Amino acid sequence: MAGDQRRPVLGEVFVGYYGRSAGASDWTDPDRHSGKLDRVRLKPDGSVQVDRMDLVSSVSAQFWENRRVDRLLYDHYVRDLAALPDGRLAVASFSAVVLWDPAASRHATVAGLPKGTVQRLELDQRVSPPALHVATEQGAAALRVLPP
Repeated sequence: MAGDQRRPVLGEVFVGYYGRSAGASDWTDPDRHSGKLDRVRLKPDGSVQVDRMDLVSSVSAQFWENRRVDRLLYDHYVRDLAALPDGRLAVASFSAVVLWDPAASRHATVAGLPKGTVQRLELDQRVSPPALHVATEQGAAALRVLPP
């Protein structure tokens, strides 16, 4: 597996902090430093690396409204999510399942699903290779081979 870019990142977590949205929502807002997100990584030498990210509502850090970290999960079209063992994320919308690879910044659409709105995803890791179960309004599929 040496050199395999698809392996999950072990020793990495994301930590979200509560953000207050009340206030002036500009440079004078006393809560402007709330609503942070940290990426914490355990480095090979045993040290810890922390990257702090601010949640802002535009291309400028001047405005901080809607700083709550749960807004990162909000999407009208996402029905379900499943983390795959190779580090990709299966994202179900109403009519498709997309496999997103954050390490490579690319995605692939899963073909051959039963018709109808995607209802639910489930990852079965009791089998080898793991199977991605996709339930739709008109059927279900157990996918053992996923697109790269």
